[in-house]
Amino acid sequence: MSAAKRSDMQPETGGQVPDRFRRLLVEKEKILSMTPEEALSRILEAPQPAALVHALGDMDFHFLVQQLGADRALPLLALASDGQIDHIFDLQVWQRDRLDTEAATRWLDRMLSAAPGRLARWALRGDAAFIELYLFRNIEVIVRGHDQDPSDFPDGFASLDETFYFRVRPLPPAATPEDDASQEAAAAERMQREKVLRALLQYIAAYDYPKYQHLLLELAALLPAEAEEELFRRRSVRLAEKGFLPFDEALGIYQPLKREQLRPLPQTAHRREDAATLRFAVPQYPLRMIAGGSPLARALQLVADEMRRGQLQMEFAGLCNRIAVADKVAVVSRQQLEDVGRKAVAYVGIGLAHLCGAAGAGRWAQILTDYGLVQVFRVGYGRALALKWRADEWLHRSWFRASGLGLSFWDEAWMGLLGGLFLKRPLFFDAFQAVGHYRDFMNLDEIRRTSVQLERIMAFDTLFAALDLPPAGSMLDTPLTFKNLLLTAWARHYLGMSATRTAPIARDAFARFFADLFEPSSGASSIRPAMKTIFLSWLSTRSGMTPDAISSRLAQALEDLFAEVQDEYGRLSPDDLDPRFLPHFLLD
Repeated sequence: MSAAKRSDMQPETGGQVPDRFRRLLVEKEKILSMTPEEALSRILEAPQPAALVHALGDMDFHFLVQQLGADRALPLLALASDGQIDHIFDLQVWQRDRLDTEAATRWLDRMLSAAPGRLARWALRGDAAFIELYLFRNIEVIVRGHDQDPSDFPDGFASLDETFYFRVRPLPPAATPEDDASQEAAAAERMQREKVLRALLQYIAAYDYPKYQHLLLELAALLPAEAEEELFRRRSVRLAEKGFLPFDEALGIYQPLKREQLRPLPQTAHRREDAATLRFAVPQYPLRMIAGGSPLARALQLVADEMRRGQLQMEFAGLCNRIAVADKVAVVSRQQLEDVGRKAVAYVGIGLAHLCGAAGAGRWAQILTDYGLVQVFRVGYGRALALKWRADEWLHRSWFRASGLGLSFWDEAWMGLLGGLFLKRPLFFDAFQAVGHYRDFMNLDEIRRTSVQLERIMAFDTLFAALDLPPAGSMLDTPLTFKNLLLTAWARHYLGMSATRTAPIARDAFARFFADLFEPSSGASSIRPAMKTIFLSWLSTRSGMTPDAISSRLAQALEDLFAEVQDEYGRLSPDDLDPRFLPHFLLD
């Protein structure tokens, strides 16, 4: 592309957006709000489709290609800029720190189908390091001497100029399958590879014959390990600028940060940039994941400095990419992008709410400006991780674990809560979620509610240790939970039975307890207040804890337990009791 054409694609400096760039920016945002199919049609029908494609950020372009499917996106690949092609190859043709030759072949084939001349120019730019390594791994080269006859060369060598002869290398032995179906697939892959390599060399030679010769000569002196290491270093630098850090570094996003550990961003992070350039550079797809009512969205609206707001939007895209790397998620669908974006928005919001406290939204913008999104995310995630650490520490000294009980002892809701906290990366248990019950914490209120429930679980565990109730054996018909263990032990005591072991109560005996438990009523019966007093007195006597000590930690939990019993059984009469449908008690 000529210098004049390149200058046409860059917004003018000075912070003002000329009309033509403003229109381009508006059109770009419209396209990225459409379905992939609509976006493709809109671009191809535009008067200047190349300008519109180049206006898409590298990340937006890659995501649009992934949404369309690479083969359907060939018209877009034909119009892509060098940076957009670089980004696609950076993400698609590497397996960790190794170049994936098969993936490279597939993408080179697509580029040859889309715009072979464009591919040749991209491949030969600079030092052509990528194409050199790719060719080194796939072809053998012989330079014909003036006195050599091509018939003396081994079979399979071909030439475009009768000077440089090349032959496609066979597949390595490890890639040679044994069964017929796999052999057919391998043969098809080999044919595709040969087709791609021959076409690639033909277009390179046609585009710049001297560079073609130089390229093949360079293969003899190439050190593949060093070449691959250098390519990987360049790729890592390009991706790091967009937030795609190496995995070990990306994991740092989950390193918790406390309020006192926050460090103001250096002034270089607030560098002044051209407003129009920044607006064009901000990836749009990640921004659409910021829910309008979230603390992050509201904080960004309160950032008065347009430049700083644009920088924070760029930082959000980088944060999403960093989370994707740390979670080992290849973001190729809108759902995956939404999941990553939702996590970023949620923990930034939790961090803002925790740091600002009573000051609320009035301080959010200043917090983001001073500390940036990454530090605030780590503060927010640290709140969830602190819950996990509390749960882990309690688990190792807990009564229920020492008694050989499983998580099911805590009944469904609390079992789910503990299961989420015991994960390597803690999750919130949402019993009302339609598909799967685990998700990331969405706000500080969920952190606080989970903390309250965890405190109740630990208080019950302490109470059980003091009560010294022997857990029932494995022969019970009803699964053992903390609810039926506690209530059955109390019922046995009330009926004058032994509490040295947790055994089911006969139905007739339980009917007497049940009749005393509820106030007589023509409708739904209520639990007698006197029975609650008797229950608390029994807890205190057996555990050795004062009623005030029990109430201070478990008053609401015990009230909730009695309310649950009342809701479940308040309409039953003692004559209608069926042990199969009374899971709060262990009955014969």
